[in-house]
Amino acid sequence: MGLKEIWARLDSEIKEWLVHNSGCVSVPSRIAGRMAADAEGHVEWDAHGGIVLTPGDRAFLRDRAEAAGTIHCSRTMSELGRRFFNSEGS
Repeated sequence: MGLKEIWARLDSEIKEWLVHNSGCVSVPSRIAGRMAADAEGHVEWDAHGGIVLTPGDRAFLRDRAEAAGTIHCSRTMSELGRRFFNSEGS
């Protein structure tokens, strides 16, 4: 299942949830069951009955969320020149 392929078949409530929660790596079971009914092919389930989103699904949702104005992703962390570090000093 790819979100891009099933997007047109999803109802507006599911689309709204996905766009407003575009940073999630999985879809909770209360929404996942409804999505799976629209999915064609394999759906990867997590241990809690949710759907695991692929990196491609998450990128698609970020694009949709940015287009909807719910997030603003102008630069990546590497483009900003920032580095993450371990707060324990190692």
